[in-house]
Amino acid sequence: MSNFFTPLTVPRAAFEEFVRKVDSAVGKHAIALALHEDFPYRALQVVGDGCDLAVTGLDDAEDLIDNLDQILFFAFEYAPEEVIREWASEHEEDLAGEAVSRVTHLRSGMPNLATLWREKSFAIVPPLTSFRYKLIHDAEGNPTSVIAYMSAGRISISGKPDSSDVTRLRVQLWPSDVQSLIEKLEHLRDDHFGKRAQEGE
Repeated sequence: MSNFFTPLTVPRAAFEEFVRKVDSAVGKHAIALALHEDFPYRALQVVGDGCDLAVTGLDDAEDLIDNLDQILFFAFEYAPEEVIREWASEHEEDLAGEAVSRVTHLRSGMPNLATLWREKSFAIVPPLTSFRYKLIHDAEGNPTSVIAYMSAGRISISGKPDSSDVTRLRVQLWPSDVQSLIEKLEHLRDDHFGKRAQEGE
């Protein structure tokens, strides 16, 4: 279960190293900024290789990623200082100043994520908010095809995808369709984004 106050309590040096490593992984497309139409927060999700999150003094960096949602929202939606202080004080009054300091550090210390956050927030074409699937089986129980569900929606002022503007697509795919999609997506990744990813842009 997420505890959004955890990023305020890890040692400061470990937190700053963690922030550097996460932003580097975002730049290499190894960490995604995921949206979900049913949840108000954007979340970071490890999605590829090249994601070294080992930090001295930090036992579980991937667990910490799951707890960043609230302070990322404060950082990149430019929450007023008094809002951040009030939120931190609900947990522990002594954390109010540290919360403001760490949110400020995120704004300056994560340029790759700041760019991605801004691009997804103001995208003209709605960004992806969900991808799910359900396997279809034959009489012997072997998977034969899949029903894939995708949705996309612009982000509202609250930070959640706008439910009145969500586009949904449900399609049935067979193994050859899946293979075709894989080839096209790998081509996009390797031929069009590969050089940028290697350079950490």
